[in-house]
Amino acid sequence: TRLSRGLPEPADDIGRIAIAQCQSAPEILYALYCQDRIGEGWIWGMYGLYRSSDGGNSWQLQNNRTNILGWGTDGYDTGGQGGYALVLQVSPSNPDFLVAGSVNLWKSNDAGQSWRGASFNGSRTLVHPDFHEMAWLPGSSSVLFACHDGGLHRSDNLTESWTDLSNGLGIHQVYRIGVDR
Repeated sequence: TRLSRGLPEPADDIGRIAIAQCQSAPEILYALYCQDRIGEGWIWGMYGLYRSSDGGNSWQLQNNRTNILGWGTDGYDTGGQGGYALVLQVSPSNPDFLVAGSVNLWKSNDAGQSWRGASFNGSRTLVHPDFHEMAWLPGSSSVLFACHDGGLHRSDNLTESWTDLSNGLGIHQVYRIGVDR
C-alpha cells in the first residue's frame, strides 16, 4: 500500500526519504524528504519534513523552509548532501524531539517546526560532518550515537555536547584510488 494522504506525489525532484517512529508513541511517524535536482550536481537539499499522528494514514507538512540538509548553519542555503548522507531520529520518549540532518545535525523540540544546531554551535563545528546513521542507547532518551565520515560520537545530553569515540577504532573511509604503472 502506497502512503499518500498528505505526502508528495512521486516526482523526479524527490530523492531519498528517511523515516522515523517514536518508540513510546508508535502512531507518531516522521518522513524527511530530500530534493533531487537531476543534472544540477549536488543539489540534495531539504524537500520537506512530514508528520503522521495516526500511524501513517495521513501526513502533515511540518517544515520545508529550513534547509537542514545543506552545508550552512543558518538553514537558508540551497542544495546539500541528502542524497549522500541523510539521518532522522525521534526521541524514544518525546514524539516532538527530533534530530536530523546530512552535512550537519539539527534538533527540534517542536516536531520539526523550528530547528537549531545539534552538531554545531553558531559557526563552530562540534562533530565531524556528513552523518550516515544515528541510534539511541537502548533504554535511554538522552544518549544518542552518531556515525559520520570521521567516525563515531556519543552525546549523553540530547546533543548539547559530544564525545568522540573514534580513537582506536580500526575504521577507514576510502573514496578513491588511482593506479600508476
